[in-house]
Amino acid sequence: MVDMDDGWWLDSSAICHVTPHRSVFISYKEMKDKINAYMRNSAPIAVAGIRSVNLLLSSRKTLTLKNVYHVLGLKKSLVSIYLLGIHGFCVMFESDKVVLTKKGSFIGKGYAKDKIYLLSLVNNNIASSSYFSGVEIISHFDVYNI
Repeated sequence: MVDMDDGWWLDSSAICHVTPHRSVFISYKEMKDKINAYMRNSAPIAVAGIRSVNLLLSSRKTLTLKNVYHVLGLKKSLVSIYLLGIHGFCVMFESDKVVLTKKGSFIGKGYAKDKIYLLSLVNNNIASSSYFSGVEIISHFDVYNI
């Protein structure tokens, strides 16, 4: 199991947002019926729960990912580039950097690491409700899973 400081990675092949970490959810619904997510190798992996995660980006903006799947056994938390695009975000890559914008406004950034792009988060960590107490939130953006 990776630790929480592993961060959130942008994935162009993911069709949903996923994380192995139960503790990052701001709301959570345990799955009563068996649902599987499928990995790149087509192997099924059970979804333990679903709901919302807040990411406090290094820009001090909060990105709320909704309908994030809690999937045990994953090595990384993944943000679906596909879903970002569906919900009006522009994801631009240049050299070893990535920039997220929405309607022309800067939202956040990331950088290449281990041949994949890592979002830049405050303290490279997850924004929990208690963490917000001393942080000014400039903007709040929601990303829903379809």
